[in-house]
Amino acid sequence: MVICLLVGFLVGVGYGTPNHEAIPLSENAEVQRLPIEFRTKASDLAERREHRTEVRALKDQLVILGHFSTPTPCYRLNATATRQSDIITVEVTSESTLSPGQYCITVIAHVSYEAVISNLRPGTYRLKVMHAHSGTQRVETALDQAITVQTR
Repeated sequence: MVICLLVGFLVGVGYGTPNHEAIPLSENAEVQRLPIEFRTKASDLAERREHRTEVRALKDQLVILGHFSTPTPCYRLNATATRQSDIITVEVTSESTLSPGQYCITVIAHVSYEAVISNLRPGTYRLKVMHAHSGTQRVETALDQAITVQTR
């Protein structure tokens, strides 16, 4: 249990695989995987505060700051990014760090994260940030807004 708590509180850093291969959806549409840098900050077990997911455009990058609640601190977050036409979708998922038979303190954890998508062409994109909870069909839209990228 102590190890699980330590894992839950440590700062996790995960980097998406820089994979640019196209995934055909239909004859007219294709999805491109985007490289993403993804970092999480230690869990906050304090009372939940209202957190909004925010995005900033910096040069050729989108920097997304968000918060994800998990049922225990024994979860890690991962992220993937895709682009279809002018729509960029970031999916943040939670995954239990427990092996079968292990237990974890039952308290909701609030994890802050930063996701960075780089090397974007100038233009206006629709950014969708989705939160998917492992082991459930629950998917929440954390952000859905237009954002303009300008390289200067």
